[in-house]
Amino acid sequence: MSDAVLELQHISKSFSGNRVLRDVSLRVRPGTIHAVVGENGAGKSTLMNVLFGMPVIHDTGGHEGTIVLGGQPARYTSPSGAMAAGIGMVHQEFMLVPGFAVAENIKLNREPTKPSVLSGVFGRNDVHNVRLVQGSHIIVRRKFSDPRAYFFQNPDNRIIFAIPYEQDFTLIGTTDRDYKGDPAKVRISEEEISYLCNAASEYFSEPVKPDDIVWTYSGVRPLFDDGASKAQEATRDYVLKVEEAEGEAPLLNIFGGKLTTYRRLAEHALEKIGAAIGEKGKPWTAGSYLPGGDFGAERYDAQVRALVSRYPFLDGRHAERLIRNYGTKAAELLGVATDVSGLGRHFGGTLYECEVRWLVEHEWAFAAEDILWRRTKQGLRLSRDEAAALDEFVSTLTGVKEKGEAVTEQA
Repeated sequence: MSDAVLELQHISKSFSGNRVLRDVSLRVRPGTIHAVVGENGAGKSTLMNVLFGMPVIHDTGGHEGTIVLGGQPARYTSPSGAMAAGIGMVHQEFMLVPGFAVAENIKLNREPTKPSVLSGVFGRNDVHNVRLVQGSHIIVRRKFSDPRAYFFQNPDNRIIFAIPYEQDFTLIGTTDRDYKGDPAKVRISEEEISYLCNAASEYFSEPVKPDDIVWTYSGVRPLFDDGASKAQEATRDYVLKVEEAEGEAPLLNIFGGKLTTYRRLAEHALEKIGAAIGEKGKPWTAGSYLPGGDFGAERYDAQVRALVSRYPFLDGRHAERLIRNYGTKAAELLGVATDVSGLGRHFGGTLYECEVRWLVEHEWAFAAEDILWRRTKQGLRLSRDEAAALDEFVSTLTGVKEKGEAVTEQA
């Protein structure tokens, strides 16, 4: 018979196909103290979440392996079950109240009193699972000619990246910090600018200074709140949760997720929806492509050559951008033009009227800022006067008079 009071036997855990724990075993004898040591991302918090029956484990498919207490396999699937079995956990911020749900413990004395992302949409004040994390980026003039991207390890155990951007620039990012404001008003902070400049300067032969910045942008990630103490440690895996309150339609909540996983996320979401309303079809996205993407990645150069051959008046950099942005749809955008004048009014950079009209008609652009910063990044090329002229043209074209940030967006 084992003399261990607690055993973890061959514990493994994956989030959305990413293995974060692999065959971990631990034996704890009475009267002993153990320390689980590892770098950020090693799986320490995940292992403790498995031991304590946290929802982030069981809402994402559970775990492999066995927890043994007093020589008997333990089968609890919640923190209350863990506590009933004799397992307690002191979080980095202690706030457990026996009898409270996990979400109630996490939000004790911090219940939302103002509308949040979810409560504002659904008129509820009981949403607890979203952790808003801000990530900011800076764009500077090109720092290196190599076409590859670089990842840099920082002393704080985070990484940043430097990526060739829009041919003449370098994109440097990103940051991680909790965000409490309105996501629509997120902006990079002076602290984030200093952090990115200092971190990048450790690697580049030429320092990156705030005066080098030509543009910045920030986003807010709606991550799943897994109780991590730092924003950078919060899980980036997406979590799907279905709420089925009595008398109400099922509500599917999607926490987290990134552009790189959008197809798998969508298919997993449909699996959840199918379980609630009945399956409507089989997964199909693996063999599909986005509009204009109906060619292999290795065929990019061939597509550029074909576009220049068809429209010989195009500048090579212009053709490269059009294929990068629109793929095989670029020819539809250019239409029957036989020379530069056929592209319509020139707004600056490589932005012409035919593209502006295409974006309004086909890609839901309502304001100049949509075109300059969200669709083409030509805001990096246009002067303030050129951006103002585009703003006036798009307002006339769309009938939307709301003042955007096309003129003021550039750093």
